[in-house]
Amino acid sequence: MTSLKPLAGLAALALLASACSPVGVAVGTGAVVTRSVLQERSTGQALTDLEIEISLQNRLARQSGELFRDVSVDVHEGRVVLTGSVPRRADQIAATREAWAVPGISEVTDELTVAEDSGTEAYLTDIWISNQLRYHLLTDLEIRSVNYNVTTVDRAVH
Repeated sequence: MTSLKPLAGLAALALLASACSPVGVAVGTGAVVTRSVLQERSTGQALTDLEIEISLQNRLARQSGELFRDVSVDVHEGRVVLTGSVPRRADQIAATREAWAVPGISEVTDELTVAEDSGTEAYLTDIWISNQLRYHLLTDLEIRSVNYNVTTVDRAVH
């Protein structure tokens, strides 16, 4: 029988970190459990990854609102992928440094781009590219698309 202690701890952490209602935390935790069942990883690992993600997002928010807004965090089995576009090289370095400071991270992949805002047209192009790839992953019966997160930044797919 699996212990509910990690689940309860994560729910408490999520409640404190996000100031959500208990119902919102329960729904969010339930979504993590449901998604982990569909993915090829354990529920415990999914919860650990969520804890790492929340910790890193909190660190980014404390560093600066820009980092929190501009940097997307994806965690899978303790491996972190940072995506997004930041205005300065110093922001890229700060985000990577914050990621390595979170306990439980075994690898950090920095896919951040350093560029000025590319504008609405580039953003819409990135959304179109991501949606096309998501569609192909979803319709290919040989691929479990739930195992993949697709993010496109400046026409680079991650």
